[in-house]
Amino acid sequence: MSGERPGRETKHRTRLSKGFRMADDCYHSLFENVPIALLEEDLSSVKKHLDSLRDSGIDNLDEYLRNNPQELAGYVDMVKITDVNKAALTLFHVRKKDDLLTGLGQIFTVDTYDAFKEQLIALAGGETSFENERLVRTLDDEEKYVHLRLSVAPGFEDTWTRVLLSMTDITARKRAQEELKSNHEYLERLNNSLQEVIFRVRLPERTIAYVNHAVKNVFGYEEYECLGKTTEFLYPSNQGYQYFGQLLEQTMTEGKEALQTELSMSRKSGELFPAEITTTFLSEGGEITGVISILRDITRRRRAEDGLRLSEARLTEAQRIAHLGNWEWDIVNDKLLWSDEIYRIFGLTAQKSGVTYEAFISSVHPDDRELVENSVNDALYEAQPYDINHRIVLPDGTVRFVHERGEVTFSREGKPLRMIGTVHDITGIKRVEEELRTLSRSLVQIQEEERGSIARELHDEIGQSLTVLKLMLDRAKSLPPEDAESTLTEAATLVNGLMEQVRNLSLDLRPGMLDDLGLLPTLLWHFDNYTSKTQIKVNFKHSGLQVRFPSEISIAAYRIVQEALTNVVRHADVSEINVTAWVDRKMLWLRIEDKGIGFDSAAISPGISGGLFGMHERARSLEGELTIDSSPGAGTTIIARLPLSTDETGSKGKKI
Repeated sequence: MSGERPGRETKHRTRLSKGFRMADDCYHSLFENVPIALLEEDLSSVKKHLDSLRDSGIDNLDEYLRNNPQELAGYVDMVKITDVNKAALTLFHVRKKDDLLTGLGQIFTVDTYDAFKEQLIALAGGETSFENERLVRTLDDEEKYVHLRLSVAPGFEDTWTRVLLSMTDITARKRAQEELKSNHEYLERLNNSLQEVIFRVRLPERTIAYVNHAVKNVFGYEEYECLGKTTEFLYPSNQGYQYFGQLLEQTMTEGKEALQTELSMSRKSGELFPAEITTTFLSEGGEITGVISILRDITRRRRAEDGLRLSEARLTEAQRIAHLGNWEWDIVNDKLLWSDEIYRIFGLTAQKSGVTYEAFISSVHPDDRELVENSVNDALYEAQPYDINHRIVLPDGTVRFVHERGEVTFSREGKPLRMIGTVHDITGIKRVEEELRTLSRSLVQIQEEERGSIARELHDEIGQSLTVLKLMLDRAKSLPPEDAESTLTEAATLVNGLMEQVRNLSLDLRPGMLDDLGLLPTLLWHFDNYTSKTQIKVNFKHSGLQVRFPSEISIAAYRIVQEALTNVVRHADVSEINVTAWVDRKMLWLRIEDKGIGFDSAAISPGISGGLFGMHERARSLEGELTIDSSPGAGTTIIARLPLSTDETGSKGKKI
């Protein structure tokens, strides 16, 4: 028998070990799959710190945390989250456990910190469990109400190394409670501020059995002055009293449950006022014995209606003057309502029934329909309000430019319900803009002609004069050396320098090779000349520039690059600069980039700097665009987009 006992004990330990494993597996399965969010935490570091406080003589933890609020955040950081279940991942909108294991601080709100403080005080006081309702934050910053329950696992009361925190999402319940509370408060305020007069009147004698205190404000009577009397004294005349009686009889005969009408009533002072009366019937034993009438003084409403009609008339007139109309599209029923001005803009006759979306699209210029439809679709499906310019075609073939804005209202389920917006006739503005562009091009052209004239004058007249001077000085060299040799040598050197300066000045004003050879050779020459003068290397990349561009394109591109490089040497403090030029989709692109000191581009408008203004205007005169991206310490990038017309792109066959 003694020989059998060790074997029996071994089997017993094996069964116990297997049982422990099964229990542990069962616990983890339950922990992982329970539909309540669970966090397993280790608060041992917090426990040690609180114990040290107690040992140092601090017994009132609540007072200590009030006086040292920063300590609470430190305790939060001490908490280690050792495990979370699937429901916790769902609650906090995360996919991986590691996202939550980084700490409690990321899910805490101010409200949660208060709850954590209460938990610590309870645990420090010997409690092993704690629960309350608090606000937490998901990892995508959504706030949720949860029911918190914290429990120290049995056997870990002295160390707090294993604490289980459960969280139940009660957001829907909380919000329902808040809404109910809000509704209750609203009803309370409504009842306290009720301005309508409520009558209970006996039939058939039509005597007043009850009236509320509002009768004083509306009619000027005290309640006791009304009780027991017929309602005739409330009407301006017996005819009004009889008329309302006829309406009551007719309503009862037709079997309707209520009567609503508007009548003229009389105050105690004799003043007449319009009133809206809603009446329901009271029955006893199947027989109508009385009515409840709610009377509302609608004097202000009548005035408001009159004012609204006047405002609508003024709005219509203002829209006509401003060429601006508004519209509303009932998406569900596909009804598009336009103001009168939009009908005028589209050259149509106003219709009470409105128009359809398809009818609107058919009025859009064929080349702009894709833009309009894409903008509307982005508003419908991406919730992106749109702000676009497009053309419309009137029934007589006239083309107009309009600026249109629109945005969509959605249901709670995200379904588009209606779209509202405005249409502004900007045909006149577009015409002015075109005139300004023409003027701008003319000004630039005149400027270039002037520069060319100055360049020729400097070269032909001043250069020739200096050449003659040089010949005269050379002739003077024949004099005895002791008389003029040194002076003449210096004069000749000076003359040579002046000639070189004149030549460079002429090239700077307008390089002749721009007209003779084209843009690419001129840029290459300019970069070589620039580097030799400034010691700044230009890294130039290009594609598609082996063509002869129209003169205005070449000039604008050259001047933009020239001004940009001038700004670099003045302000950037760099040893090299990157320039890229390419042709893509009927567009000449320029990119000038440096890694210099940069500047705050948002704080400098083109009008402040002549150079920047000139670059902007050159691009704008060609209906192009120039953008400047710069910030202190991050360098500067200039991008210019210069459109090429059909004729210009057709010139690509002219190779350099």
